[in-house]
Amino acid sequence: MAEKEKPGEATGGPSQSEREGQLTKELIRKLHYLTNQGHQEEVMAVLTNLSSDILQTLIDAKSSSQISILHGCKVYVDGVLEPTSYASLRSKIKMNIPSFLSNVDWKTIMGALRNQTDHVVCWSIVISELIRAIRLICQRETDENILYSPQDMIDFVDPQMRRTTREDHYCYPNSLKNGLNYVRDNGIQREEDRPFIGCSADQPDSYRNPANLTFTKRHKTALSIDQMFGALKEGPIGASLAIFQPEFRKRAKEMYRGAESPSSRLVSSHSVSIAAVGEENGERFAWVRSSEGDKVGHSGY
Repeated sequence: MAEKEKPGEATGGPSQSEREGQLTKELIRKLHYLTNQGHQEEVMAVLTNLSSDILQTLIDAKSSSQISILHGCKVYVDGVLEPTSYASLRSKIKMNIPSFLSNVDWKTIMGALRNQTDHVVCWSIVISELIRAIRLICQRETDENILYSPQDMIDFVDPQMRRTTREDHYCYPNSLKNGLNYVRDNGIQREEDRPFIGCSADQPDSYRNPANLTFTKRHKTALSIDQMFGALKEGPIGASLAIFQPEFRKRAKEMYRGAESPSSRLVSSHSVSIAAVGEENGERFAWVRSSEGDKVGHSGY
């Protein structure tokens, strides 16, 4: 009598990874036929790096979305501008902003805007302002004039990076996640204890009075628009904005949408705060707080 196969025992059929590979190839084949012939080669090169669930999402979105490709753009690679192309997918399905956000606007509680000038410190400014706003919202603080020190993070989050000079600068780029982890583990000083100067060649004073430090317990990452909406109901949220020039520099009081012309070039990723959301002519947008003072955009947004 033949022995029954044990649960989980190999049967000689394709493994899970092999089935995943076969599914991915089939989905890529379908997308190949849906792609404009002039773009097939470059699009296929990108699709081969995507998982099957993302590929299926692209197929499902075809009838309700529009894909545009901008050629002749530029991107910095190791400090050198290299040619590239950008693709954007925009949904034609109208998605309403939740009613619970209709009166949510955190601009005022975030305080006066700072100006990072020519320093690479946006991440530290965003975190210091978010902590101020959340603590006021939760009534952990009642002093509306309180400020937390971005300089504290600039000096100590990554001392090694601080010593990597950019000409005469000692500031450096970093992520919101790293900065928030630092505050969770080490606390943050108030502005009066370590005033904001941007960066300095002088070694920073290492003394931090434990009695004057503020700690955060945790922070969460929003993985979808719906999660972002839910978080915004409770307070402003940090985000990373792709900076395309010349669009960002020329935005004035217009809506910034990223790359919109062949002359576009991706120059950096800029840490910002989302203070509110709105809708104009059926298009959803976010009120994004930058760290360039109040003379740019819509009074700094």
